[in-house]
Amino acid sequence: MIEHPEITELEAIAQVQNIIDNTMQQLNWEVIRPTSVSSACKQLHFNMAPILNLFYRRTDGYSSPTEMADLVKKVLYDVVS
Repeated sequence: MIEHPEITELEAIAQVQNIIDNTMQQLNWEVIRPTSVSSACKQLHFNMAPILNLFYRRTDGYSSPTEMADLVKKVLYDVVS
């Protein structure tokens, strides 16, 4: 937003989401196209992408000791209904 002060925060968020969506499409193509890389290795990276998106969606959830605490508690302790 520093480079483009004329856009709103919602427009900036939408643009970043668009970049993420396009990157996921590219990653999906890399997983399904035939290469010399094993399927297991490609699948591992593909499965990791949504987790990284979760960690960095709002803030730096990786280096913050408290940012991911609520999500971890929900995953481990909350009943799925």
